[in-house]
Amino acid sequence: MVEVEVRPAVLEDYAALYEIDQLGTWPSLPPGHAFDVDCHEYLVAVVGGQVWGFLQGYHDSAAWAACLVSPTPPETWTCSTVSYIAVHPHARGHHLGGALLREFMHRSRAAGSQWMSLHPAECGTGRALSPALAALCAHAGMRWVEPLAVHRRNSPTLMAAPLTDTPGYHFHPASHAPQPATRRPAARTRRQLAYAA
Repeated sequence: MVEVEVRPAVLEDYAALYEIDQLGTWPSLPPGHAFDVDCHEYLVAVVGGQVWGFLQGYHDSAAWAACLVSPTPPETWTCSTVSYIAVHPHARGHHLGGALLREFMHRSRAAGSQWMSLHPAECGTGRALSPALAALCAHAGMRWVEPLAVHRRNSPTLMAAPLTDTPGYHFHPASHAPQPATRRPAARTRRQLAYAA
């Protein structure tokens, strides 16, 4: 297992983030140094001094309001949302995604969010949920939750995880969760992390 450092991104990381982003199913970053100011967190996963993955997300979201929650929480209830998560293909299978997700959850709790959500269709995966992302989210304690009827066509489900103890409130489990897309895993070795991106 490799040693992964997760830290906030700096402008000097942008070229590496852009390269990783372009290898994804749904690139999200514009060329040039232009971090999205709406995102509160840009985190990078670093191995051996090199950036191999990143996560962008924001806090103070009302994304939970698109889901069935009983009873209706107060308006002050907030949610943190993962906008995008990507790991370089040569570094997958080394728990970089998990390290990024855990750090974002920690920062979400510190920001006062009650829940964290992730919509795979908006996280660089297109409409297909990969087995790796499904396993990563499940391991982090996330689960499929049921959206309000008005959101079912465009956003069939969200994966959400509780961040604080909120007794008396619960999200309804999804009535139908999308199945991960099947693909044959590639064999990866620790040596591949020496690849100069």
